[in-house]
Amino acid sequence: MTVRLHHRIIGLAVLAATLAVAITVLIIRNHRDEMGRDILKEIELLTRGTLREDVLGVADLFETANGLIEQQVMRGLEIAQEELTRAGGVRFGEDTQAWEVMDQTRQGTAPGEQVVLPEVLVGEQRLGQNRSFEVETPFIDEVARLAGGTVTLFQRMNREGSMLRVATNVRKLDGSRAIGTYIPHTMPDGTPNPVLKVVLAGQTYRGRAFVVNAWYVTAYAPVLDAAGEVVGMTYTGVPQSSVEPRAVVGRKSLGATGYVTTMIGSGEHAGKLAIEHEGALEGNLLELAKDSDFGEALQAATGLKPREVIFHKHQWQHDGGGAKEEVISALTYFSPWDWVIVGTVPSSDFSAPQVKADGAIAKLTTTSTIAGAGVIAIVALFAWLIGSRIARPISAATTIAERIAAGDIAAAEAALGDTINRTEAELAEASGEDETHQLESAVLKMTRSLNSLIGQVKLASVQLMSTANQITATVRQQEATVTEFQASTNDVVTATREISVTAQALEDTVQEVAAVTGENAVVAGEGKADLEQMRTSMGLLASTSGNVATRLRAIDEKASDIHQIVGTITRVADQTNLLSLNAAIEAEKAAEYGTGFSVVAREIRRLADQTAGATLDIESMVAEMQTAVNAGVGEMSRFEQLMARSVEDTARLADRLDGIIRRVEALAPRLQMVKEGMHQQAQGAAQISESMLQLNEAARHTAESANEMNNAAGNLNGAVQEMQGEVARFTVR
Repeated sequence: MTVRLHHRIIGLAVLAATLAVAITVLIIRNHRDEMGRDILKEIELLTRGTLREDVLGVADLFETANGLIEQQVMRGLEIAQEELTRAGGVRFGEDTQAWEVMDQTRQGTAPGEQVVLPEVLVGEQRLGQNRSFEVETPFIDEVARLAGGTVTLFQRMNREGSMLRVATNVRKLDGSRAIGTYIPHTMPDGTPNPVLKVVLAGQTYRGRAFVVNAWYVTAYAPVLDAAGEVVGMTYTGVPQSSVEPRAVVGRKSLGATGYVTTMIGSGEHAGKLAIEHEGALEGNLLELAKDSDFGEALQAATGLKPREVIFHKHQWQHDGGGAKEEVISALTYFSPWDWVIVGTVPSSDFSAPQVKADGAIAKLTTTSTIAGAGVIAIVALFAWLIGSRIARPISAATTIAERIAAGDIAAAEAALGDTINRTEAELAEASGEDETHQLESAVLKMTRSLNSLIGQVKLASVQLMSTANQITATVRQQEATVTEFQASTNDVVTATREISVTAQALEDTVQEVAAVTGENAVVAGEGKADLEQMRTSMGLLASTSGNVATRLRAIDEKASDIHQIVGTITRVADQTNLLSLNAAIEAEKAAEYGTGFSVVAREIRRLADQTAGATLDIESMVAEMQTAVNAGVGEMSRFEQLMARSVEDTARLADRLDGIIRRVEALAPRLQMVKEGMHQQAQGAAQISESMLQLNEAARHTAESANEMNNAAGNLNGAVQEMQGEVARFTVR
């Protein structure tokens, strides 16, 4: 009997430990796949959020660059119009010029055309056909020096409104000026040219346009004749490639191997990469993705609203030679430049955490199995030791135990009392007796104690049941609170990471803006110095023109004096002629005695006639000279007034430029303060993110502890109920 009880105790202990270990291992394995899917889903959500912020950050970068260059272009157009007005405006001469013209949209694909147009003049200056940058073109190069960028003057070619470049500083691929190229009134696809549609309506066009062989940020203004008809247009622009943040976007990485590219959204260049990324697949994106859903997503992206982002998961080949893999792409549309911004991240970049989690769960399963085996061995050892001690005294007390097991403790105590019949004092002295008596004494003590204990347990179980229910409710409430707190900390961690990335991007953008602002201040300072020199030169020219006018007036006065002298000579000649006639008459009267005198009279009359003719010629020449001098005096007066107005305009322009310089110089320290603030914000966001990660880990441990406490409270509640049921079976006195 003892051996069987001993083995039973060992078997039960080992079985209980084995079941506990097996259930734990099975639970871990069953939850491994579910945890992996949840981890992958959360990581994908985080990746999409990061992709959204990255592509919107690139769009913000483009918006800033576009705003700066539009301001420069519009200021250049204002300067061009002021200079054109100051020079006397555009007019057409009586002569014509033959042009060999080329459609800028079909360069190299179609032969040139021959057209004959009136000669274009700016004020009194002929523009000619200057293709060399070594020879200065009037008006164009002057505006380019004042405003920077490219400048062009167009002449209307036909009634439809096509515009010919007659003077420009835009370079062709061969390095010459791009005169002779024209903007057609319709595009190759038959649609109206968007630039000419606006300009021919008498309005100013602002925006992105294809100029000769590249994309420019441009402004076009109409040139009107006296009747208000559009006869040409002026243009200023800056190459888009010189201002876009191409280097920043081309080097921008997303995750381990992700990247950002930009694609032209529409037109004949649709699908062409505007900015390429090293390692990304090159070529026309629409052509590469035409047979996939991704191609439809790229086409639909041009209809997105500002700051609207769409996501697409698809198979993609990055470098042109490797196998395709699954990627997630975020797309947004920057309408001012007609660019689709594409951020792409391979799925492999965010699957690594799932692999690590699977490894950790597998390691936990293995560790739990090994630890369970150790626990089973220890339990078996303790069961063997305890079973040996329990089995021997239990065999002697079987009968009493059966009565007690039946719940009749009072009868068991009475039977033991009749058998043993010992007082409490005698039971206290039973330690020196043999083991049988000790067992009997112990059973009697146990029975009496159990009788008292059962009574107390009945009373305590009621209170314990109430306490267990309160503990269960409290633990459940704490568990729900910790779960909400953990979700909130996850949201805060995600937000702080996004803030950190955005702050870093803004810091880089502000630094670039500060550099451009400094360069603008230097260029404006140089322009101011040139204006001061020009104002001084124009002042000297105005003074000189005044002196010339004064001297011409003096010449006019001298000519008037000459006219009076000539009048006197004419009267003398007339009088001399009369005297010679009288002398001839007197000589005739004197007959042969007056012959000599008659000859002298004829010579005097002949000389008088010559003198009268010469004085008439002199009088005519003096009159012509007076007319020319009077005209010169008038022209010099008008020129002097024009120079005075030019000096005033130059002074006003210098004052405006000085104001611009002061504003640009005041902007630099503010940009530096913004940069420092962005840097501090990025550091603070990183510190907050790290603290929230630690707080999230603590919340997770708290949630696990609350869950364990909830389980323990449930077990306690069940145990109390079982205890009440068992205690109810006992009969006590």
